Amino acid sequence: MPEIYRRVLKVFVALLIASVILPSNRAAAAVCQNLPPSKLLVYGIKASRLEEEKVPATKLDQQMPPDALGSMHTMMLTTSNLISFFDIRHRPVAASDGTVCDAPEFVRIGFGSSQRKIFFADRAAGDACVRRQMLEHEAAHTQAFDSTVDRFIDDTKAYFERGVKALKQTSAPSAELAKTRWKEGLRLILTEAKQQLLTNLRAASAGVDDPAALTALETACNGKIKELERRSSANP
Repeated sequence: MPEIYRRVLKVFVALLIASVILPSNRAAAAVCQNLPPSKLLVYGIKASRLEEEKVPATKLDQQMPPDALGSMHTMMLTTSNLISFFDIRHRPVAASDGTVCDAPEFVRIGFGSSQRKIFFADRAAGDACVRRQMLEHEAAHTQAFDSTVDRFIDDTKAYFERGVKALKQTSAPSAELAKTRWKEGLRLILTEAKQQLLTNLRAASAGVDDPAALTALETACNGKIKELERRSSANP
């Protein structure tokens, strides 16, 4: 079983255990049952555009944000952030024992990127052929990123459905606490999922940057990229 499934299943087990225990003076309450259906949507978030910036070649390695995914290349750097998001339309339902269940009308969960950026070494950005080759390589990274997110969502949707089911069965002393449990439960589930997705995305980026692709990039435009790197090293 993949690590993401083991980790998320632990969360679900904890939620199911919590569903019969209340933080009050009452004894264990019944698991919420016979609730109206809830709609779950898990989707990918795609950055609206590619941002571009020119920097000195010696400053490229300083542009990597600590929380971003990045790939350093000859005379350029590409970066992406990884975000997760959830939205809940709560629907509290009073249980027969006086507690409250929350059967949301819908739950939306999103994974992806809100920002993609390419940093060109200033000496390379002015050459039309070099710039075109760099943008084509960045486009391959974007495609790998988006495909990995989509595949991750397809592979794990059933586990998010289990998480929603577990949270839906969790009763609480009040509507506000029921809502809080949903928010905290989803936040925990998404944190675990995001860590696995990060691992998958790094592997996908490394696949784009295989030796053959990097050699093709460096030798493109009659080897101009590699020549620009040599000149930059000699005259920083």
